[in-house]
Amino acid sequence: MDIYEVTTRRRFKCAACYRQFSVTSGTIFASRKLTFVDLLGAICLFVNASKGLSAV
Repeated sequence: MDIYEVTTRRRFKCAACYRQFSVTSGTIFASRKLTFVDLLGAICLFVNASKGLSAV
């Protein structure tokens, strides 16, 4: 359960197995080309549209 923060990136390192991981590892946001902030902004625009938006 101990982790170390990798200061040069936005990643963490496990103290037991020394594997690096990010906050989005194991979620639907992992391995995406867009940044996390851009994805959340798109979701916010899509959900808050009063008349609805096309998913295309």
